[in-house]
Amino acid sequence: MYTYYGSPATLKIQKFNINNFPAKILCINERCQQGGLELKNIILFYESGDHSFSCNGHEGTPKGKYKGDPCENTFRVKLSIERRNHNEPQ
Repeated sequence: MYTYYGSPATLKIQKFNINNFPAKILCINERCQQGGLELKNIILFYESGDHSFSCNGHEGTPKGKYKGDPCENTFRVKLSIERRNHNEPQ
């Protein structure tokens, strides 16, 4: 799995596999609060391919008391999954 996010000048690319993927990636927008991308849900519910996800955060106060404008970051995920039936031998 590859994730790409940020503006072209600050593009951040990360590569994960089944052994090292985090449950969530935080947004790199310095003003973003409560944002990021839930990788576990993507792996469970999406098929292989290229996907885009909007950050679910906002540019408000750190404790979330005041919500600001939505974060405009987009996460692009290149996902490669091979699903196996539990009854198949390994």
